[in-house]
Amino acid sequence: MKRFYTAAQAVKKLRIPRSTFYYLIKIGVLPAGTVPPLKKQALYPADVIDAIALARLPYFSENGEVQ
Repeated sequence: MKRFYTAAQAVKKLRIPRSTFYYLIKIGVLPAGTVPPLKKQALYPADVIDAIALARLPYFSENGEVQ
């Protein structure tokens, strides 16, 4: 089964502000979320979020701060 993140989980994983997250969706860097039937909250594919988070790792120090 494919894994998904909520917007809050994706923002935390990517270490970016929520506004930046939605801007990246707007400009097409991140895929638009999918809203499951009978739900209000969109879900975002974990494989895409994980790949972007992994690519950003070299920019963070060991304590989580931007270098």
